[in-house]
Amino acid sequence: MGLLRSALRPAAEKVVTAVAARVAVRNHIDDVGSELLYGPAGRLNDRTLTRAQLDLLAAQVRDTTGVADAVPHVAQAYRMLVGLEGRCVGRIAGTTSNILGKLVAAPLLLPARSRPVRVLEIGTLFGVFAAGFHQQLLRYGHAHDLVIVDPLETVQLQPERERATDPSGTPVTLGTLLVNLRFGGVDLDRVRVERGLSSDPSVRSAVGDFFDLVIIDGDHSLAGVAADLAWAERIAAPGAVVVMDDYGDPGWPGVQQALDAHLAGETRFSLRGVVSTSAFLVAG
Repeated sequence: MGLLRSALRPAAEKVVTAVAARVAVRNHIDDVGSELLYGPAGRLNDRTLTRAQLDLLAAQVRDTTGVADAVPHVAQAYRMLVGLEGRCVGRIAGTTSNILGKLVAAPLLLPARSRPVRVLEIGTLFGVFAAGFHQQLLRYGHAHDLVIVDPLETVQLQPERERATDPSGTPVTLGTLLVNLRFGGVDLDRVRVERGLSSDPSVRSAVGDFFDLVIIDGDHSLAGVAADLAWAERIAAPGAVVVMDDYGDPGWPGVQQALDAHLAGETRFSLRGVVSTSAFLVAG
């Protein structure tokens, strides 16, 4: 028996070595594939989430919306986000946690209505988030009409920063926006694009009022956010949800300064909660 074991040992070692080599190659392929799909080498935003990030995000969604178990909602939105951003042109600006927070919390906060929900998005970039948000609203039973306000000036405009080509290399254009909305399955007959700045009186007049959901993601300066919040006060329907993007983001200090000052004054809005770096308000 000892001789047999000695004779078999070299063959067994070869098999083990071969299997280990295959596993190493497979692991290398998996690592590269995951990095290209989700990580910084293949995407501008790392779309991976740690367990700690998921737990924190789910807790924030729960506290903001009252949903007892938010993890399945976040998981569904995550799968949709990764697939959609892979198909679309350009990108969604923001961290994975912040995007998921908006995709999940806003539809959950909306009350059921017998009519289509009127949605206003101030600042859309490439329209990829708008396409994903469309899918999320439908998933939670909210038929809707969408109005988008954006200058669509080839590059993202922020008064406090120099104009620069988007990191994705994609120009911000109406064509790109419409293509991404189609990729997201949006019925373009239910979308209206008002090209211009949200501070332009002619744009505001064309947009109208009585919106059930307002997403403020335009001019991130203190003055710009303050102006958009004052506009939202006038056009938000009773019970409307207002999403203030990039609240608490250190890269955009004017956002939190403007919202904190607004809430300290006379307002119809009450703060329902903060998820990642988005604040969720409800209009009285």
